Amino acid sequence: MKSVLSYIKKDWKFILTIIVVFLICAVKLPYSIYAPGGKIDLSDRYENEIYKTNGSLNITYISSYPGTLPILLISKIIPNWDIVKNDDIKYTNETMKDSVKRDEILNESANSNSIYVGYTKAGYDVNITNKKIYVTYIHEDAKTDLKIGDQIIEVDNVVFEDHLKLAEYIKSKDYDTKVNFKVLRDNKTIDCYGILTNIKDLKVIGISFNIIYEYNNNPDITYKNKRNELGPSGGLMMALYIYNSLTEEDITKGYEIAGTGTIDIDGKVGEIDGVKYKMIGAYKKGVRIFIVPEENYEDAIKVKEENKYDINVISVSTFDDALNKLKELK
Repeated sequence: MKSVLSYIKKDWKFILTIIVVFLICAVKLPYSIYAPGGKIDLSDRYENEIYKTNGSLNITYISSYPGTLPILLISKIIPNWDIVKNDDIKYTNETMKDSVKRDEILNESANSNSIYVGYTKAGYDVNITNKKIYVTYIHEDAKTDLKIGDQIIEVDNVVFEDHLKLAEYIKSKDYDTKVNFKVLRDNKTIDCYGILTNIKDLKVIGISFNIIYEYNNNPDITYKNKRNELGPSGGLMMALYIYNSLTEEDITKGYEIAGTGTIDIDGKVGEIDGVKYKMIGAYKKGVRIFIVPEENYEDAIKVKEENKYDINVISVSTFDDALNKLKELK
C-alpha cells in the first residue's frame, strides 16, 4: 500500500494526464456525427433465392459516430461530416435508447413489408401466420404508462390483429376514458393504461403503432439482419431484391444499383432521412444508378450537381414505379 501511495505522489501529474485524456476521449457529449456511409449488397443478406442476379441491388446507410470531443474536432476537418444534436434525432420525451428501439422495430417492419410486396408482385401467395403490434411513439402530452417497444397483446380484453382497427377502436371512446392494455415488455406480460385526451385538437391517447407480419412462405427467402442495421429505409430495395429472386427476368440488367426508401404493405415508397450521406457513400463505392423516393429527389439532385457526380438518380413513388423505371434501363 505504501509503495502505491509513493508512486502516486511521485507521478501524480502523469496519472492526472492519463485520467484527463481518458475522459476527453470517452465522455459522450449530447451530439452525434453523421457521415457518408456505403452500400450493402443484398445478396450477402438473403438465402434461398431461386434466381441469381448478374448485377446487384444494394441498400445504403449513414455512418454515425458518438459525439466525443476528438470526433467532434475531426468532423470540423473532414467534408460532409456533420454534427447533429441528439435532441434532433429523438423526440422530446424519450431517450436515445427509445429512439434505437423504435428503429429496430421499423427495420423489422420494413423487412416484413418487403416480403409481402416482393412475393405478391412476383405472383406468389403470401401466408401470414402472425401479426404483432408495437408501440413506436408516445407524445409528450400523452397520459399513459406505455413504453416504446411494448407489444400490444390485448386492449380492453380484446385481441386486435390490425393496428388500424385498434386505432379506430380507441377513437370511438369518449374523452377521459381509460383504455386498458395488456402488453409484452422485456418478455413479461404487464398491464398498462392510456387515457383519451385532446392533443392538437384530436381525440387520442397520443401513441402510434406499427405492425409486423410473420410468414410461412414457400419458397422461403430469408433475410439475415445485423443488429447495427436499423430503421425502415431499406424497405424498397429489399422488396426489389425479393422480387428479383423470385422472377426469371433480371431487373438489374447487370448494373450495380443502390437506393433507399421505406415501403408499406401496399407498395407505396416513403421519404427517408440522410439521402446526402447515403448517396455520397454509395457513389464512392462505385454506384452509378441510385433510386430515391420522390420526396428526396431534389436533395439527391443537389448532391449530384454540387459534387459533379456522373450518376443516374431515379425518383420513384411506388414499388411498381421503381420496377417500371428499372425495366427501362438500357
